[in-house]
Amino acid sequence: MHPTETQFVAIAGRYVVVAAQVAVAFEQGQAALQLESLLSLQRLSSAAGTQESLTALHRLSDLVRAHKQAYEKFMVTFSAELSAVMASMSEDLVESHRGGLIASLNWQMLAQSRFYEGRERWIDAATGICHLLDARRETARFSHEGVSFADDEDHDRFDALLAVIEEVHQQEVASLGERTDRLARAAAALGLRASP
Repeated sequence: MHPTETQFVAIAGRYVVVAAQVAVAFEQGQAALQLESLLSLQRLSSAAGTQESLTALHRLSDLVRAHKQAYEKFMVTFSAELSAVMASMSEDLVESHRGGLIASLNWQMLAQSRFYEGRERWIDAATGICHLLDARRETARFSHEGVSFADDEDHDRFDALLAVIEEVHQQEVASLGERTDRLARAAAALGLRASP
């Protein structure tokens, strides 16, 4: 293997490892916020519970922002390193990587960007639900079936916000499977072990 190709593979390998580590750290940060109970009827049925959810949403927003900034900083450095190495590679060598590893890395970066956009939409919708329930606390009724509102417009708004949450969730589930698979293939191609 040509020395520049060895350097290219080492840089790409570092990206795969760091991307997996970043994903794990983010998931651990989310898990600490107990997002599964954030929009539970039990929690949202009280003003104190809703405030607890709003606090968790604020922390999640901070986590997403910090994660996004760290990822963007890493990607600027990674892209500069990769570009510098590719500039010294022959055109044939660059072309041999363009359809495989480079395409996979570009896809991962795009998927990460879509993840941040989706997570921000999810946070906005969940925050909207909390604020709606707080504003209608006197007239909203909680039961085992869900929440009912005195005003149909409030009910429609609540349903629309839940629909955004479900849409983002479905997109994340679909994307996670593909991202995990692509990251594993990139790691295998580089002779690495990466578990997101």
